[in-house]
Amino acid sequence: MFKRILGATALVLLLSASPAVGTAAPTPPSAGDFGRLPAISHVTLSPDGKQIAAIISPDGASTYISVWKTDAMTEKPRVMSVSKLGGAHFVGVQFVKNDRMAITYQAYVPGSIADGSQHMFEATHTIMVSPDEKGGAQAEVMANSGIVNVAIRDLLPADPKRIVIAARGELYTVNVYTGFAEVLERNSDKWDYSLDAKGQPRVRCEFIGDNTDVAESCEARASLDDAWQPLLTWRAKDREPLSYVGDTDDPNVFLLRTDAGRERAAIVEYDIKAHKQLEVAFEHKLFEAGEPVFSNRTKDYGELIGFSYDADTQRIYWMDGQFEALERNLRDALHINVVKIDWIDPSSGVKAKIDMVDDADVSIVDYSNDLSRVIVEKSGPSQPPEFYLLADGKRLYLLGKAFPAIDPASL
Repeated sequence: MFKRILGATALVLLLSASPAVGTAAPTPPSAGDFGRLPAISHVTLSPDGKQIAAIISPDGASTYISVWKTDAMTEKPRVMSVSKLGGAHFVGVQFVKNDRMAITYQAYVPGSIADGSQHMFEATHTIMVSPDEKGGAQAEVMANSGIVNVAIRDLLPADPKRIVIAARGELYTVNVYTGFAEVLERNSDKWDYSLDAKGQPRVRCEFIGDNTDVAESCEARASLDDAWQPLLTWRAKDREPLSYVGDTDDPNVFLLRTDAGRERAAIVEYDIKAHKQLEVAFEHKLFEAGEPVFSNRTKDYGELIGFSYDADTQRIYWMDGQFEALERNLRDALHINVVKIDWIDPSSGVKAKIDMVDDADVSIVDYSNDLSRVIVEKSGPSQPPEFYLLADGKRLYLLGKAFPAIDPASL
């Protein structure tokens, strides 16, 4: 059984399993239909799977945040208005703990430019709030620090109170209940830091060069007590991309994506202690390797569960059997048409039969620690995004359509 939630009032309707009756030609969408804000976006699930939040826009212009309880999907959600915060638009929402959400909104603030004239400037604010109206006071991140763009870098699921953010050229740990921030790493305006599964900055990369040569240089360390070691240097003129993409269980071994000496990109292991490349971690005989996929569950946070690769669209080769079965079952439930085609690699001439989806496909957007609740997106070139909640592996609820006025049959 499917259930549908529409707009800010979260009206729930049962969807009929019978096909629609009628032969009228679908109405092509107008320019205004494409210009509207999505009716639902930024869907996020609490780690315990008990609550869902999303940005909604009933009229395609104004934005709200709705919060649902997953065990009461027929009840009206809590609806939060940006105007009560002094803002103009919500631009982001994400659960950072079971009882805390990070909300980002834009507001207009007065200011002056070099000639002294006054103007209104767009400022971005990030606050931590409870999904429950009685859940305590909100806390602003980097309050009283001017116009600051905050990027969440790590949720630190094992830490009950803190997350890691990047702001003002630094990395900070932030208490999500008080907003108190402590510097974790300085000079992140020069370096782009990557964090390991424990939230520790163990890889940093920077772009260097002049008008004649541009390069990326990365350094890594086995622990915070170790000195930085060279990890890679890639120069644009070499025309063989090389980049850092992840960690392994060995603190000295990192994953790199490289085209060097290959028809297509693969993911390889590199040992910073031995200063050499080790085994190939993942490669595909027909397509470019993408990036490793790591678990967001608390029990195995940061563990490798798959690899992405670029086929007809981006696909994931799952190493985790639960996720492989989940994707397969979701395709069946949402009537994704998977067909086998004959594929010929243009560079090598290798022939193979591959699975390809017909137009729309599913992607796993978010999931609870026990996988009892999963947020799913169905979308494709002629399929505007639709968001679903899968509960207990059995019940599938339609949360909403991003562009309900657009009939996929008209595209």
